[in-house]
Amino acid sequence: GAVLATLSAPAPAVPMGGVPTCAWPVVTNAEQFNVAYPDTSATYWTTPFQYQPGMTLTISGSFPEARFFSLNTYDDTFGAFTVNGVSSALVDYQIDPDPGSINPWQSSAASGETEQYTVVAQDEIPGSSNALPIAPSGTVANSLGYLILRVYLPEGAFSEVPLPTITAAGPAGTVS
Repeated sequence: GAVLATLSAPAPAVPMGGVPTCAWPVVTNAEQFNVAYPDTSATYWTTPFQYQPGMTLTISGSFPEARFFSLNTYDDTFGAFTVNGVSSALVDYQIDPDPGSINPWQSSAASGETEQYTVVAQDEIPGSSNALPIAPSGTVANSLGYLILRVYLPEGAFSEVPLPTITAAGPAGTVS
């Protein structure tokens, strides 16, 4: 697992220009990077980024087979926030599935049904349930932010949890 020297220092995966070059470089759980006493039944995967006005993070993945999961954006103090009444947290049952897929927290899946989702973190929050604000209002360019995936009690080992892909688009380009 990746380890940061301190929580305030950006990970090497964050180049100037704000677009991450590596998804989920920091793993936090009771066995690895144990900070803030995480629940022993949970693992948090984190992608730090340098905020740039107009940047977007598109998160695409499969709903994990777990008791709970969420996607969260945090500011440079690891604080949660809201923008225009939209929370920086989406929990499992709130995420709409991609067309042709289902969300297992909303309905039961039949054998062979896909369970895919796409969530977008950005400045302008559209009328979509799958949107996260990327940074609090008034955030200045190059401020550090965090995208965190939380999973509690997965079926099988945490190493079997399918991690979503992140496509980051910003002034420095697009990286998947």
